[in-house]
Amino acid sequence: MKIELYPNFESVFTDEQLKGIFYPLCSIELDDKTTLFFVSSNGIWIDENDTSDVNSNCFTKFDLVENKYTFNGNIELYNGLRPCKRNF
Repeated sequence: MKIELYPNFESVFTDEQLKGIFYPLCSIELDDKTTLFFVSSNGIWIDENDTSDVNSNCFTKFDLVENKYTFNGNIELYNGLRPCKRNF
């Protein structure tokens, strides 16, 4: 087993669409074919009124494709991608 702290974003995710929202904390190589990743989110981007079956304000699910995470959720859940609608 091999543990790598703070791996590069590109070695964890298949594309950069969530760069700045999710941060790789560590990777754990269990064997030659299986690597697990622990990631963190800053949480400030989440629109608590918007959810999907793969992401909400409580969880995010990723697909593991060729030992990298692929995001298939609703990208609109993250407020930083569009201006926030505020009623003042």
